[in-house]
This record gives sequence, structure tokens and C-alpha cells, in this order.
Amino acid sequence: MIVVGVAGYRYFQPVEGRQNTPARDGQFTFVASPTACGVTVRGLKPDFGEKLCRVRITVTNTGTKTRTLTAEHQKLIDDGGTSYEARAMPRSGTADARTASLAEVLSPGARFNGMLIFEIAATAQPVSVVLHDAALSKGVRIAAKAG
Repeated sequence: MIVVGVAGYRYFQPVEGRQNTPARDGQFTFVASPTACGVTVRGLKPDFGEKLCRVRITVTNTGTKTRTLTAEHQKLIDDGGTSYEARAMPRSGTADARTASLAEVLSPGARFNGMLIFEIAATAQPVSVVLHDAALSKGVRIAAKAG
């Protein structure tokens, strides 16, 4: 029974990816930049003195079926182990929450160029982002900071 538990635990652990390098989870191939915190996002204010963090991403549907890229499936993990869902997904260009969405439908071959916006505790430091094709997919973990 222990072997099954260990195998199951390993199965659900995200695969390790690298910044600015394509990494695949399910039908999505992700390319993510280092995380920048203390950013401003037009139309979005942090609550309770917390701070906003941004990760620039490119997501390509490299599969054969239409999939939905969803903000709530994308996570930022801080130095205390707390996981935060993305609050917004603005398309490329500028960080403007007024034109952002929480989900993007990507047909096969389609691409999303933009950013993920997270709100984290003011004293927290980002350690990694975990990017997912779907709620129960394994995910790809990418270090938050350059280095």
C-alpha cells in the first residue's frame, strides 16, 4: 500500500521547468518569465497592503482539442508554502486588469501572450509558479526568480 501512495504522490508532483524555456503540461506548452513583484496593474489594487506580482507567459495549445486556459489553475507559491491563484490574465502589452480575462479558450495551435497577475502577502517572497493545463493536471513548476 505504501508503494501505491508514493507512486500516487510522485504522479501528482509538477514537473520541473525553466524560465524562458518551453515546458508542457497536458496540451499546453508554457513559456514563463521571472516573477516581478511590487508592480502596478491598471484597474487592480492590492488588498490590505498586499503586493501584486506579474509573470509574463506565452501559452500554446500544442494538442488536438480546444482547451481553456484558466487563471484559477495557475498558482504562485511563496516562501512560506502558501499558494495563490492568479487574479487576472491581461493580454500582452501593458498590465491592465480592465481588459484582462480569467479564462481564454485556445483551439489547437492557438496562443495566449500575456501575463498572470497574483496578489500575495506583503512580506511574502515568490518561490515558484505552477502552471496547469487543467485543474487536475500535474503542472509545470518554474522558479520565480532569475538565477
